[in-house]
Amino acid sequence: MTRDASRFPGLLIMSVLLPLLGILLAMQAVFDSLALWILFAVVAFAIFVVGVVTAAARTRDTAVPTADAARLDELEPLPPVEDGEGNPQ
Repeated sequence: MTRDASRFPGLLIMSVLLPLLGILLAMQAVFDSLALWILFAVVAFAIFVVGVVTAAARTRDTAVPTADAARLDELEPLPPVEDGEGNPQ
């Protein structure tokens, strides 16, 4: 089963940010720099935000069709349209 990558942009962003986080952690271990810690924290926060937004979007996308189907099931059929003389069209 192939999926269109444009349907899940958050997963593409995560696939870039997660290795970047590992690289930053390794660089921090080697260079012991405050700037790398700050950059590490920013990337970690970005991963958190992208994860939450992606999860919320996927949940909403699966819930909407189900809710629409439930609403359509509850609708009553419309009465037939009549012309001016009372005859159905």
